[in-house]
Amino acid sequence: MKNRLTIKINQAVGCLLLLLFTGACSDKFLDAKPNSDIVTPSTLEDLEGLLENANVLNTVSPALPLLSADEYEFIDYENWQATATAVERNAYIWKSDLYEGQENIRDWNWPYQAIFYCNSILEALEKIQVTDLNEKRYNTVKGKALFFRAFTFFELARNFAQSYDAANAKMAMGIPLRLHASVDQVLKRSSLEETYQQIVTDTKSSSWLLKFAEKNTNTNNPSVCAAYALLARIYLNMRDYDSAENYVDSALSINNKLIDYNTVDVATATPFPKNHLECIFNVTAVQAYNVSYKASFNTAVKISSALFDEYKENDLRKVLFFEQNSLGNFFLKRGYEGYGGYAFSGLAADELYLIKAECLARRGNVEEAMGKLNFLLSFRYKKEEFTEEIASTASEALDIIWMERRKELIWRTLRWDDIKRLNMEGAHITIQRELNGKTYTLSPKDNKYIFPIPDDEIRLSGIAQNPR
Repeated sequence: MKNRLTIKINQAVGCLLLLLFTGACSDKFLDAKPNSDIVTPSTLEDLEGLLENANVLNTVSPALPLLSADEYEFIDYENWQATATAVERNAYIWKSDLYEGQENIRDWNWPYQAIFYCNSILEALEKIQVTDLNEKRYNTVKGKALFFRAFTFFELARNFAQSYDAANAKMAMGIPLRLHASVDQVLKRSSLEETYQQIVTDTKSSSWLLKFAEKNTNTNNPSVCAAYALLARIYLNMRDYDSAENYVDSALSINNKLIDYNTVDVATATPFPKNHLECIFNVTAVQAYNVSYKASFNTAVKISSALFDEYKENDLRKVLFFEQNSLGNFFLKRGYEGYGGYAFSGLAADELYLIKAECLARRGNVEEAMGKLNFLLSFRYKKEEFTEEIASTASEALDIIWMERRKELIWRTLRWDDIKRLNMEGAHITIQRELNGKTYTLSPKDNKYIFPIPDDEIRLSGIAQNPR
């Protein structure tokens, strides 16, 4: 029989989710009104339960960057035509009208639902008195809510706003920064500078508060290491490489463990358990598109042949990350998310080593950069068959590191970001698709690297649309 606390938590979760999903389904999320009978979470115990049970907080990454990046291919035109949604077809060819009237776009709605959830928790905390007895517990709950909000704001910013550039960040459009749980507040878009300031402020605050948290092996829970790792990813995205390196060092001082892929079963479709030693924070992309699902029956698409060929024969990632389906094409096995089928977009130690290597190379420390990279790769190749990568210049080192990012971090929603960031650094990466005898090209400065805000959100709030 359920105890009183479990019942109360489930009531609170149900009420909050009812508000969230009723709003999303009716396209009037901002107009949704709380009912006076709602059981409002009012204690730290309640709020801890919400954080533990809220799946909405762990599926917040837009899947649009997966659909748009160069990591996969449709096997033919007929399979492209037969996709479940127009969004999947249009994202593949970077069509200007991405949504074609489709409403309730989860890539936008689900993150804002999670932010509503975080704001509700933060506002409930304001009504709880902090004492010597509950201060540590209080700080942990607040730190987790701030982390989730920061992570989610960043997911929205890196997909629905242009890449950060300090030279024009004050003038460029960011995202609506919802900092309160009010459901009737209509916000305009903040500047890009304000957006990233809020993301950094929330993450830094969470890192301080989470220092006092009890250790928890459940990687769905934010931690101080996760906050440092997120700051490293944010600063890399902002091209502030000194700050990125500083926070990488902080994160690696807590978790620098790597899995020896020689010890992982290459035959299984689920090579990694959910809470393995490399995983720092477990979150996945929104569950919205068949194309993004990793399974043998997803035969409409295959891994990019050009990318697959980059894996050497003695590279264990080739057999741990991929498997052949019934058509003989390679698809992705389940990854760092464990038993789930959607893309892992969380934080892990392998990404930290790659950020560290890139930052070292950018400041000319080629030998140490390659040392960090080769240390990571030594855990990825068959024993006694690994040959170290060698570079004599910073430029050579960066080229090798960027390719290893592609191979190591495949299907983690990061490739789209990397293309944008590296093009701002002068990489001149152009993507092309071949479909039904036609070539589609996305040039480095194309506006289509920024996803449009869903049409129903534009109608409801009147906020400015991204140019396409």
